[in-house]
Amino acid sequence: MSGATGTLFLDDNGDGLWDSGEPPLSAGWVIEAGGSNMAGINATGHYFLPLDVGEHTVTGGAMPWMTQTTPAHQVSITQPFQVDSLNHIGFQVTPGVVDLDAQLYAIGAPPRPGFTHKLRLVVRNVGTQLTSGTVSFQHDPTDLWLSATIAPTTQAGTSATWETAVLAPGQEFQVTITLTTPSSVPLGTVLAHAAEVICNDAEALLGNNSILHEQIVVGSYDPNDKNVWPATLSPQELQEGTRVTYTIRFQNTGTFMAERVVITDTLPDGLQWNSLAMLDASHPFTWFLNNGVLHFIFDDINLPDSLSDEPGSHGQVRFTVLPAQDLLPGATVLNIANIYFDFNEPIITEPSVLVVEFSTGEGERGGPELVLMPNPTDGLLIVRMTGYDPRPGMLRVRSMDGRMVLEQRMSGPEMRMDVQGLANGAYVLEMLNDNGPRSVARFVKQ
Repeated sequence: MSGATGTLFLDDNGDGLWDSGEPPLSAGWVIEAGGSNMAGINATGHYFLPLDVGEHTVTGGAMPWMTQTTPAHQVSITQPFQVDSLNHIGFQVTPGVVDLDAQLYAIGAPPRPGFTHKLRLVVRNVGTQLTSGTVSFQHDPTDLWLSATIAPTTQAGTSATWETAVLAPGQEFQVTITLTTPSSVPLGTVLAHAAEVICNDAEALLGNNSILHEQIVVGSYDPNDKNVWPATLSPQELQEGTRVTYTIRFQNTGTFMAERVVITDTLPDGLQWNSLAMLDASHPFTWFLNNGVLHFIFDDINLPDSLSDEPGSHGQVRFTVLPAQDLLPGATVLNIANIYFDFNEPIITEPSVLVVEFSTGEGERGGPELVLMPNPTDGLLIVRMTGYDPRPGMLRVRSMDGRMVLEQRMSGPEMRMDVQGLANGAYVLEMLNDNGPRSVARFVKQ
């Protein structure tokens, strides 16, 4: 594969040169200007950016509180498999910036009745000077507190707090929290957990200090999957630039350790590729985007099999991206991942589905309006369609994580759907024909 290589480095004196003693960056990425190629860096700041034959402009990705000091590189690829090296990119930090960032996300198995599940709480110093803070966590009252890898300063009921040590720029405070979901909790129940950090110094940015994480209680589950959150966006949220987060989970269910895991993900046109940002992963990895195909490479992961070490056999990666702002109400964005364990055939995940919903239930471009009764329902759902379109079509029910759970062929302007077998919770009903989704509405199964 042809491309450009180099190192992202900290340009302490701002002269645009990688001088002796200036360290590589530990986080960052590069991008082909005007193209669809991006790449992250490894632990030593090195990157490999795939490029086709032609002329390219390579520059660094915008990172908070940093300014690029080196000019963009002009890279000429004249033949396949050519590698243009030494395209180093320097950044200088803005001094004196205080900024803490809070993240909260699930790791391992999702919440299931009668089982434990884990959340990871991370506070990172994304500023440019030493600072510390108080971290608070509030879990959904449905769950029960079990433990944390770092003992909290206080813990009572659904709340816990911690005091971080002094964090250097780039350093993080990380704790894994274990909760128990009681066996009596119905499937489909939505759990809402929250975290916040209050800095001990005046911050430059407060919008990244708190986070809400929602989960859906499930029964049996596929350990290799991909989901998107939120799974539905209103047209207003779309225009406001609401980002969505994709999580790809994988598990080695074979009989021997996997030395290498590779994930490929062809990003659909409904996503803005150049807005891609990595969040975190369970193991060290590198990544690149080549003509819209996202690659995650876990070299030397040595992932144990589930028979010898079930807890250690899991892994995941998370990234965030902006949906395209020209998506119409009723549009769906489907996305799958291919997971390769060593040289085995890929495991292909079920599609994650992002839906742009109708705020009133009205159809796209004058399509049918969906009226659902009763709503909530405990078993029978009556679907009425005004302005019924007699062309062949389907009604599909999706859970809030985008999974299709029920499908029924349309037969007239009023139909009955038996949803008694669905778990309790919220669902999205789509009306589709050969041209795709035309109407979307929500209902609740109770």
